[in-house]
Amino acid sequence: MDTDLATLRTRLLTALRGPLPGAPAQARMAPVPRPGWHPQVAPGDGRPAAVLALIYPLKEGERDPCPALLYTERTETVETHRGQVSFPGGSMEVDENEEDTALREAQEEAGIAVEEIEVLGRLTPLWIPATGYRVTPVVGLAQHRPTFRPSPQEVRRLLEVPLTDLLRPGAWRAEERSHGGHWIQVRYFDIEGTRLWGATAMMTAELLTLLGW
Repeated sequence: MDTDLATLRTRLLTALRGPLPGAPAQARMAPVPRPGWHPQVAPGDGRPAAVLALIYPLKEGERDPCPALLYTERTETVETHRGQVSFPGGSMEVDENEEDTALREAQEEAGIAVEEIEVLGRLTPLWIPATGYRVTPVVGLAQHRPTFRPSPQEVRRLLEVPLTDLLRPGAWRAEERSHGGHWIQVRYFDIEGTRLWGATAMMTAELLTLLGW
């Protein structure tokens, strides 16, 4: 992958304006089986939500800027998905669109100055059967590494993951897990010893597919 930020921006702008890889790309990291999810069927009218997939240079002032993706590891006190790795995001409020929600939540959770973020486009909405949300991933780009001020109520820690780590061969793994009385195969990325799986991994898979994964 070309690590030049300008080249990456151009590639994503073009890809996000064309037909998206959608459910087949999401399915690359989906649990098997994933009850309640049908890749051939568009998400219905669930509770609208949005997340921000933010790309920014992890190392500045160097020839290789090392573009990274931002994730949060949630605390054990949040309402849903406690302790899990996710993109910053949450429920849409009245009179918000997906971009408004993604930026607001990124500011509230990670303390990011939203005026520094360029919104590049949206990925395919994803239905979350466990919570009833219909989540739209919004892709954003920052030219500089943001100054983070994570919310201690919502965020245990921030995870800044180089895109090259996610794109390398063998980046994802699989394990069998008991879930709801059934055995499923869970596919996940190992991020600093923490498993990135489920809906966030599926959204990540579509973004990585746009970058040639």
